Amino acid sequence: EAKSLKARVLVCHGGADTFIPEMAIKAFREPLDKAGTKYELIAYPGVVHSFTVPGADARNLPGMKYDKQADEDSWKRMTKLFAEQFKK
Repeated sequence: EAKSLKARVLVCHGGADTFIPEMAIKAFREPLDKAGTKYELIAYPGVVHSFTVPGADARNLPGMKYDKQADEDSWKRMTKLFAEQFKK
């Protein structure tokens, strides 16, 4: 239940990810918006599934490819969130 969620949420998503349809993103966001949950959803344009996995495209599977820029940006955002949430 989104209304019982107390943590901040960060979602980093490949904007061209064919494994996660736009309707799934909408269905994910709606209850969070309704509950007033603090979240950030980053969609990287042109980026597909497995963008944080180096070598993801080694098997030549459609819709899966590493993206260095999106990987580094998502990592930076995650570590920033953790630093803010778990600071002493």
